[in-house]
Amino acid sequence: MSDAVVVLDSVKRIAREFANQRRQRQLRHELDPKDFAALREAGFLLTGVPAEQGGLWFDLARSTRPIAEILRTLARGDSSVALVSAMHPAVLSFWLSTPAVPSPHADAWLAQRTLVADHALAGNWWGTITSEPGSGVRKKNSRMSTGSSRLMISISRRIDAFVSAGKPRIYPA
Repeated sequence: MSDAVVVLDSVKRIAREFANQRRQRQLRHELDPKDFAALREAGFLLTGVPAEQGGLWFDLARSTRPIAEILRTLARGDSSVALVSAMHPAVLSFWLSTPAVPSPHADAWLAQRTLVADHALAGNWWGTITSEPGSGVRKKNSRMSTGSSRLMISISRRIDAFVSAGKPRIYPA
């Protein structure tokens, strides 16, 4: 059984639990950090990690369908959680879809790609600071606060990592 099938089976179980709670979930005004902890334990974060580092990403042709199936399955249980979760592999796709670059940047690229994946392997969620044009960024209690980062903050009380101008910014635990 492939790793993607194992993760999919775990996400199916979680999605069934979410679906059984649909009424209560639809009345919520925020996301529950426990949902994302369950997904982390299920191996969902492997969607943003190259196969050579133990993740689910091989290449666009072989990885898109399995990852999309994991997200579709999750959305059947809770579409809001699936939408936020989809940001993790979407943000990391910048590194996933480019396994190598030409010299003289090849070593630096590989080091950055490995670092980003290592943080996902360590349990860190990746997301965006802004997702909609014009949403702006403002300081609030020394934390970045925008549309999507508010979601990430409500998930984990902090943003683990984000991408700004193509450079990863990683916050220590």
